[in-house]
Amino acid sequence: MSVLHAAYKWSDILQKSSKVAWSLSVPSTQDQFSAPETNSIVYNSKDNVLYSGCGDNNIYTWDLESGSHKSTLSGHTNYVHCLSLFNSSNQLVSSSEDGSVRIWDGRGGKEAQHIIEPYKNEECCRPHFGRWVSCVSVDPGDDWLVCGGGVALSLWHLRSLSTTCVYNIGNSCAQCVQFYDDLLYSGGSHAMVSHLTMNGEVKTQVPCTPNSVFSLAINTSSETNKVLSVAGSSSQVDIFTNFGYRAFSFQAVP
Repeated sequence: MSVLHAAYKWSDILQKSSKVAWSLSVPSTQDQFSAPETNSIVYNSKDNVLYSGCGDNNIYTWDLESGSHKSTLSGHTNYVHCLSLFNSSNQLVSSSEDGSVRIWDGRGGKEAQHIIEPYKNEECCRPHFGRWVSCVSVDPGDDWLVCGGGVALSLWHLRSLSTTCVYNIGNSCAQCVQFYDDLLYSGGSHAMVSHLTMNGEVKTQVPCTPNSVFSLAINTSSETNKVLSVAGSSSQVDIFTNFGYRAFSFQAVP
């Protein structure tokens, strides 16, 4: 049995068509009746390459021009939670249940270039939550990395691979985070979206509908119509047209 990555054309979706444009099969590394789940996907538009982080501890690289599996990045000892791309290079960063963040060369090489283990930092360590790292993101200038999960959400300087600040967002475990407009936006295991500064300050925490936030998405294609969408443990998706408050929510109708 294999797990498919499936892609759909927006033009077909707008016409309410479920036609699959293309699909890729994740290799099964165990037996014919099991296959790893995919927890994160990122697309490198410069090289037309897709990366998928899976439950078998591996990261798979796909050439979308040929539709072929290029390589497998191995090294994590537990399943991969999240992937993020560098902006000006071919590097890729991953975070895992094993408590590590790993930086890879997307052009080749099957071993990680660098390994960060936040749980070994006394300020980040939270043994009562565990060492897992559920989210990771790299800033647009490729100077900073933010990660969190069981460990506290923390900001790392990429050149020195050292932590510069740890955010105090209470007992929440961060589950998603991203950089935008000189701030960080994070959601986790409480009904809040946190706005964070680069110097470690929690600027504000905005209430949202889900009690646990799994996904944040920001429309970055327009400076005048900025929209933040928030989804999680709720049937509703929250929309923030002004990031300081929830404008409205919508729910899919069967």
